[in-house]
Amino acid sequence: MKTKKLILSVVLLMVIGMGIGYASDKDAFEISVTPLVTYAVQISTPANGLSFSNVDLNTAYVNASSATVTNAGNASADWTVKITALNNWTLGTALTDNGSDKAVLAARFNTTATITGNYTDNDVLTAAEKDANATNFAGDQNGNNVVKNAEKLLWIYVKTPTDTTYDTAQKFRVEVKANTASKF
Repeated sequence: MKTKKLILSVVLLMVIGMGIGYASDKDAFEISVTPLVTYAVQISTPANGLSFSNVDLNTAYVNASSATVTNAGNASADWTVKITALNNWTLGTALTDNGSDKAVLAARFNTTATITGNYTDNDVLTAAEKDANATNFAGDQNGNNVVKNAEKLLWIYVKTPTDTTYDTAQKFRVEVKANTASKF
């Protein structure tokens, strides 16, 4: 009888021990990784910027030089573009929207110089930011998903006013902004 109790006790301990040995209870934890992402552009132009000198009224021109825009951030970016008139002339919103003291400025990303006939209303610069996608400001280049360190040439078009009351240089500031690559 003692032997039976002993065997039964050993078997019982083995069953309990196996249950303990095979018992499983899960736990988990999360890992958070936050990248340090910088969105930036660097623009280089000739020493005095882009200049249109001695231009006729009511005439369209494309500058002989371009601005070189570089993705200076550490990640791919989508670019937006806008313009600010710094003096007296106002800005037209379509290629044919020049008038008295109102000029039209447009921009196009392209690897080589463009001509006035290449520009469309989608290329017209406005005070509001516009996406530099496959439609706006797009020649054979655009500002969509620009990889880090990539350079794009931005060519500027101007259509002068039909008439003006100012005979001094009128200045404009073009701003290119880098945004997260999923913007458009």
